[in-house]
Amino acid sequence: MNENRGLDRQVAEKVFSLFETKHPEHEWLRDSSGDVDPFGYEAGDYHNGPRCSRCGFGYCEHCEALEELEEPCITDTPLPYSQSITMAWQVVEKMRELGFGSFHDQDDAEGGGFEWGFHNGHKIFEASSTSAPLAICKAALEALKENNDGSR
Repeated sequence: MNENRGLDRQVAEKVFSLFETKHPEHEWLRDSSGDVDPFGYEAGDYHNGPRCSRCGFGYCEHCEALEELEEPCITDTPLPYSQSITMAWQVVEKMRELGFGSFHDQDDAEGGGFEWGFHNGHKIFEASSTSAPLAICKAALEALKENNDGSR
């Protein structure tokens, strides 16, 4: 499951202003033939299964049975922004809509770490991490925190 759920929830709230909505059932991602995509959720070798397109919930169909999980489809359940570059890129796009520019660097000197930053024309907000999605999320939250505090 998402190890950074708290961070992802902060991103959902601060960047996207998402509010809770309950749905009667999950809406599973579909493959090109219209079937439930068994690789919508992937967590390493032989750990895959469906993922909900609304709330982001996914599970390994080899390790868990959906009936036993009882996971409701609630859209305030954060998407895995900090674990998926596809999801993190949505953060970058939203930050651009909010008027921020962005830049990044892969720091090979520190074992392949990533640095991401946003700027508002007055100040730079940076974060580094072992993955690009995590660095993006941390930098976005730092930028919005600073701007909401009135310091630019």
